[in-house]
Amino acid sequence: AGPSMPANPLDAELRQRLEGHTTEMKSDKFWRDLARPVDAALRAARDESEAMDSVSAKECRKTALKEMEAAETELGKAAQEKMWVTAHDAVVEAVAQLRGESQPAAAAPPKPLVPPTPAGGAAPPAASPAPAAAATGAAPAAPAKPVFDEEAARKTPFKWEQDDDGSVALTVSVPADSKKGDVSVTIGAQHLKVTVKGHPLQPVIDSGLLYKVRAGDSSWGLEGSGLKRKVVVTLEKAQPEQQWLSLLDDEAGQRMEAMRILGESVEGGPLKQWKSS
Repeated sequence: AGPSMPANPLDAELRQRLEGHTTEMKSDKFWRDLARPVDAALRAARDESEAMDSVSAKECRKTALKEMEAAETELGKAAQEKMWVTAHDAVVEAVAQLRGESQPAAAAPPKPLVPPTPAGGAAPPAASPAPAAAATGAAPAAPAKPVFDEEAARKTPFKWEQDDDGSVALTVSVPADSKKGDVSVTIGAQHLKVTVKGHPLQPVIDSGLLYKVRAGDSSWGLEGSGLKRKVVVTLEKAQPEQQWLSLLDDEAGQRMEAMRILGESVEGGPLKQWKSS
């Protein structure tokens, strides 16, 4: 039998590099579309690691490979123009890992305490004393676990932005160890509910939307790791050309929409007709 595959088909270091590249791409509207297939592939790879059966895992792998190959094609064009070269290299590596042509990197072996004997044959210098924990028999301190900032999550439950293609991206910061089963997202034509285990707000969002969306075309997933772990909800506008003034159908959103409608009625109403007569 061949070597067993890791829980995630992409190694952690490569995932971190890819997430860094997509974050940079999404900061510029011109490059934002390049990030989409990479993000989709990363989500599918994570879904594979959480799949309950081999059939689901294979479907997730198929999706991840398809999206990553699409990203390889698009980034290849950019790389020919000397742009996003390192991102393209990372995607090529990811495609190889997803195909099983390249195994994810194993964790680096621990460095020896005593350096090897120099070529001249002289004895190596005495090794520096082992850490105090080893000398005393105490266990070394475990690395600090990322701490979820509940106060910030309560103060700013979510952030959102819209692009020129009719999509709205909503992000919710979540605890570092959040898995897909810890999150529930329900998207309606004009309603959104988001619940996250361990979040100070329960639910995080349960509100009408100020504008309608195409619920069937909308989606969500988990992205990032550690303190950057987040739920990303992608809403597809029912009217792609419409610029949203606010996300939720709350008092603030209704007030902003009322002001916009009032402004349009003044601009195109009796006053404008009177001026043109």
